Amino acid sequence: MNILLKVELNQLRSLVALQEVLNSCDLELNPVQCPFCQSEQVSQSRKPEQVKTFTCLSCQQDFSEEFMLGCRCRVPGELQKCQDCEHYQSILPLVKERADQLRSFSRAELEAMASLFSF
Repeated sequence: MNILLKVELNQLRSLVALQEVLNSCDLELNPVQCPFCQSEQVSQSRKPEQVKTFTCLSCQQDFSEEFMLGCRCRVPGELQKCQDCEHYQSILPLVKERADQLRSFSRAELEAMASLFSF
C-alpha cells in the first residue's frame, strides 16, 4: 500500500472515530453571542461561504464564527481556533483510542460507517 493510500485510510479512520466520539459525548455548546454587544439575538447569514457568518439583530454588526469567543463549534476541531479549545482537547484521547480500535477495519467497512454520518 502506498503512502497516499495509508494517509487517506488514516483520515477516514479518524473521521469515523471523531464522529462516533461526538455521538457518544454530550458536549455543551454555548449559544451564539455577538462579540460586539454580547446579545444572543443573532441571525445566521444565508451567504454560501466556507465560514458561517452571523448578523447581530441588536447592534447590526456582522461577524463570523472565527470571531466568537468560547466554544460554539458543531464539530470540535473544525476551525483553527479549536486546536487550543478545552472541549476539543478533552475528546482527542477518546478519538485516538477509537481510531486505534478501528485499525482492523477495511476501507469498505470504514466507508460504510462514514456514510452513516454527515460530515
